[in-house]
Amino acid sequence: MGETMEPERRSMGRYPLRLPIYLLNPGLPEASGITRDVSSEGVFFYLASEFAQLSDIELRLILPPELTNSVALHLQCTARVVRVEGGPDGTVGLAAAFESSKLTPFATERSMAPTVSVVIPTFNRSAVITNAIESVLAQTYMDYELIVVDDGSTDDTWDRLQPYSKHIRYFRQNNRGASAALNKGIELATGQWVSILASDDVWLPTKLEKQISAVKALGGTVGACFTDCTHIGNPSSTLSAFQQAGLESQLEFGVLDDPIKSIMGRYTPIWVQSLLVLRSLLQDINGFDETMTTQEDTDLLFRLAFKTKFCFVATPLVKIDSTPSRPRLRDLNAGRNDPVYARLEYRYKKWLGLQELGDSRTREAIRDQLCVVYYSWAIACFYRLQFSSAIAKISETRRLGESYPKICLTFLLRAFQKVFCSLTGQ
Repeated sequence: MGETMEPERRSMGRYPLRLPIYLLNPGLPEASGITRDVSSEGVFFYLASEFAQLSDIELRLILPPELTNSVALHLQCTARVVRVEGGPDGTVGLAAAFESSKLTPFATERSMAPTVSVVIPTFNRSAVITNAIESVLAQTYMDYELIVVDDGSTDDTWDRLQPYSKHIRYFRQNNRGASAALNKGIELATGQWVSILASDDVWLPTKLEKQISAVKALGGTVGACFTDCTHIGNPSSTLSAFQQAGLESQLEFGVLDDPIKSIMGRYTPIWVQSLLVLRSLLQDINGFDETMTTQEDTDLLFRLAFKTKFCFVATPLVKIDSTPSRPRLRDLNAGRNDPVYARLEYRYKKWLGLQELGDSRTREAIRDQLCVVYYSWAIACFYRLQFSSAIAKISETRRLGESYPKICLTFLLRAFQKVFCSLTGQ
């Protein structure tokens, strides 16, 4: 049975609250900000610096059920700006006194669904998960819910999360793996969009804001958006995800031309930790494959690419923890052994079996990568003197259309390459 922890309810008063606020002034562009303080007399909130000269404002402030001890409320009102000061990340802080207001109750909490559901899966990451949570709470875009799925942690994760009980929805389950934890988060999500954050990574404050702005600007054809990422904790990882993958753009955001090519490349610019995706699309592709212990994110991205266009935000807005001493699931693919080859075989066979895969070039590229897996697997079997297993892997390449001359040539080239590397020390 799973355990849930919902945000604690409390009565109204004056609080240092971070709530979404929307500007409704006629003739002004649509704008939203975040509050720092709320009371019955007024509100202090942050907006883009272009609104620094406002004097009278029409605004809507959303009061969630945990504040009203009832249902979600919208406070629509006029207010007079009484103080302006500098804010974080190029924003301005506006202190405004309420002049008139109108409370409009919603019939149910469900009608107060957020725009974004942030999902953090975790397993024994108590030392770092609070950094991930703090980076979400620091977002300049505030119309979100934060869901933490604990995949059966045996450390003090629960104790570390107690100070955040007012800000998160917590669910604990028996240890079932990363994919199952992610799928549970998607199942619990109520937002239009879902954004996933690993419990040992962090977002920069404008991550969600820039992505929501990008998908709005590009229209309804874009169902997934990702950002550039940098690596922390490993001095040798100096390139960002976009730099490593060779994705260059002079634009702040744009549409990715060939997402499948990017996903299948040696280095991909798309990390799930930076992804913002429509919840309906995740449901349509049945989420993450729970039979996969590694590279479930690559598999999800590949299947997602047949359903929607991808857009990117060129700014690095996610910090990936690449500390060498910290174990990760992706490290399971670092070696060259039977389990690694079996996982790669499963992935490529699954992709070749997708009904949506109609492009012959993509199919051929997947077939070629599967052949590489079988060649490498066969060589590993030969080194272990497992000749029958090696022959079985060679037979698999034949089923994929490889000719005997090409098979022989491939083995000769592999042998030459190994000798060359041994002699040169590479």
